[in-house]
Amino acid sequence: MSDLAAIERRLERLEEVERRLQRLEDIEAIRNLKERYATLCDQDFDPDGIAELHGGLHLPSRTAWATTTGARRSGSSCRP
Repeated sequence: MSDLAAIERRLERLEEVERRLQRLEDIEAIRNLKERYATLCDQDFDPDGIAELHGGLHLPSRTAWATTTGARRSGSSCRP
């Protein structure tokens, strides 16, 4: 076996290990995100905390969200 072939095999294995490691890191990041979201749900759906999970997006208050966005999505005409 040539040195070049051995190097190519090692590079392929390294790339595979990097893909597997990235997948594990992604799974852990999702678990952490779910845990933080569940904690915020237990804290009465803290809108500021939830916004931080979404990269700092501004979300309306829980009441405004439920009465406007939710109503719009469902086609309902409910008012606060």
